[in-house]
Amino acid sequence: MNPFLVAHSERRVSAKRTLTLRVGRLLLMLLLAPAALADITTSAITGHVTIQGAPAAGVTVTVESPALQAPRTTVTGPRGTYWLGALPPGVYDVTFALAGHTTMTRRTVAELARVARSDATLEPSEDEESVTTTATTANATETTALTTHFDDEALDRLPLGRLGNTGLVPDPNSAAIPLVDGLPPFVTELAAGDLVEQVTAIRGAAPAESLSFAGSALGIRTRQGRDEFFFSLRDTILNDSGPRQLLEATSGGRIVRDRLWFFGAGWDGQSAFRSDIRGLNVKLHAQLGAAHHLDGSFTESRRIADHRLFRSETRNLWLQHTAVAGPHFTWETQVARASLDAELLTSRASYVAPTRHGDHVLTAGFTRWTNLSDLRAFFVSDRWSYSRWTVNAGVRHEENAGHGELLPRLSVTYDLRDNGRHALAASYGEYPSYDPGVPSLRMATLGYGMAIGTSGAVRIDVLRRNAGHDPIHSVQLDTRYRLFDRFEAGVTYSYEQDQPFRSHHGNLWLSMELPLGDQEIGVTLLQRRLDLYNPSTGTNSPASSYPTDLALRYTIPLPHFRLTLATDITNALNYGTAPLNLPRELRFWLRARL
Repeated sequence: MNPFLVAHSERRVSAKRTLTLRVGRLLLMLLLAPAALADITTSAITGHVTIQGAPAAGVTVTVESPALQAPRTTVTGPRGTYWLGALPPGVYDVTFALAGHTTMTRRTVAELARVARSDATLEPSEDEESVTTTATTANATETTALTTHFDDEALDRLPLGRLGNTGLVPDPNSAAIPLVDGLPPFVTELAAGDLVEQVTAIRGAAPAESLSFAGSALGIRTRQGRDEFFFSLRDTILNDSGPRQLLEATSGGRIVRDRLWFFGAGWDGQSAFRSDIRGLNVKLHAQLGAAHHLDGSFTESRRIADHRLFRSETRNLWLQHTAVAGPHFTWETQVARASLDAELLTSRASYVAPTRHGDHVLTAGFTRWTNLSDLRAFFVSDRWSYSRWTVNAGVRHEENAGHGELLPRLSVTYDLRDNGRHALAASYGEYPSYDPGVPSLRMATLGYGMAIGTSGAVRIDVLRRNAGHDPIHSVQLDTRYRLFDRFEAGVTYSYEQDQPFRSHHGNLWLSMELPLGDQEIGVTLLQRRLDLYNPSTGTNSPASSYPTDLALRYTIPLPHFRLTLATDITNALNYGTAPLNLPRELRFWLRARL
């Protein structure tokens, strides 16, 4: 739970405010707000189309996905390139069509807060035949921010719980602000892990439009309703300092095909710190013609802790409108209202300007977040790509409690082979301190990224942070590779030098899914190294700990649903130069999914 929410839990929202009045107020804000896009909740797809080695202008590019309620279409510009933004994360079929040529369909995966790439080469054809390939490709050049991503399957495989995998991000010095569906703390609270569908941690080079702290942000996307009906039941029994149980259920599907969808979730049991929690989440999604999409969500949760000495109840309501005006202009508007008089209005508009001298994605917008203080931010940026270069330059003005700062952001990538597989990257950014007596944090990064096959990537970066004291230097490694969709290996590592101390943080995991007829067994082994402050030594020298975690999964297909039984053991073994007495957690969970 948000610590600020605990500290101010005794402040109660007026009980006389009805839900109808809140909805009316939010709808009014939604209608009056300018074009917008919430922070790091969506993805984008870009690419390059050629014919006989030359750029192909005027090619119609259409994307379709179960995650997208209506197809999106654009056309390639003079350089044969295209851009489609404001896309929900998911697996997309990208179709390239031009009269007198083959029609090609390629598959790509758009990940939360990342830019996917899908290129095509078209051939002349009198019959205009179609060619389809389902093989996906990995790229290392389009996402200028330093990101670490976990999808739904990865969150299930890793033995740290669905809300705990940010511990695998190779940046122990990050202080990421959690943004759940674009909503920051005070506006929303995430209590149930099975709501989480994707997580992306920005650990450096955050763009100007991102609400971030120390260059870091944490994007969390929850589940949505789709055309296919689904139901999931998850029961978690965690035994660390005594048994506790959390039961979660999620369900979603269509009300009117291609027009209206629903999603619902409920949870009841005990969470971390042995708090009794209970809550529900209800979402509606409506496709208003081809160009407009409306999302609404209501969450109510209750928490009782400290042997019933502390009690809090929260109600959160948000609305989001997404619109597409032609092939070049997109926007979203998001407004939210929560307990403790917390309100959020965030707005961003993007315009794609393809030219012979490079494609520009121009962005402008603002954020206003009111809770115990009043945060206001205005930003403008330009993502410019030309030949092998991609430049994301912007500036953000952020004001909080009367203290304002002008914060420049710049990131650059260079495609070494002009195929999206190898890239050099550099960035510089300033991030708010929220304290008039403390200068803004300045961060510079330099790195190299490489795609491995169709399902792997490696990224190594050098970071320098400076916030008015001795600079902190770190080297970070982030790599993952998946083979045959059955085996996965991952490594994250950070070496950090903060005078006079040096520390190492690392994670190595191996995962496999083995078929047994129609059934499947999954095993994940995770080895971690943590260098943390140990108060028992009486000094500030870090102590090392080497916890070992294990996850086991067994999936059984039944006539009408799939049943997954799983066990996670966190800190199954814990040893090192100075053990830090990390608690052992034994987690049992099961899920029944249609």
